[in-house]
Amino acid sequence: MIKILAIILLSICNIHPLLGQISDNAVSGCSHPIESVKINPINPKSNEKYVRKAEKFLVFEEDFRDTVLIWVADKLISKRYIKTDEEGGFADRVNIKVKPQTKIMIKTVDGDCTQFFMKSGYKYVYIQRYKGSQWTVTYSNYRRGYY
Repeated sequence: MIKILAIILLSICNIHPLLGQISDNAVSGCSHPIESVKINPINPKSNEKYVRKAEKFLVFEEDFRDTVLIWVADKLISKRYIKTDEEGGFADRVNIKVKPQTKIMIKTVDGDCTQFFMKSGYKYVYIQRYKGSQWTVTYSNYRRGYY
């Protein structure tokens, strides 16, 4: 009976994407970040054009001093040391080719991690990590001024 319930639960998780995300997070041990979308606060019409097949940019900000491993669709694409600048803003940028709804997982060597699914329509993904292992991901089509 337990095997039947497990099979039904796994089938539901594979069919429903939100339940699949929860299942993936539970299996990987990674937290789900707080996600938001931001437009240019000064000039909303100055957003860059989104091109579906163009590279996307993972921009690391806030509280990084770690070696970070970046996985896209379960493939390791980057491993590098990332350190936030003295002003506390920009740390590093990683260019990736990724389709919407592709799983992105970010892990530090000390075991802290987050994972999310790439939203459609955005060129920049700003990633922040705060004390207590809280991650935030902000999608945008405008480049912030520090690089």
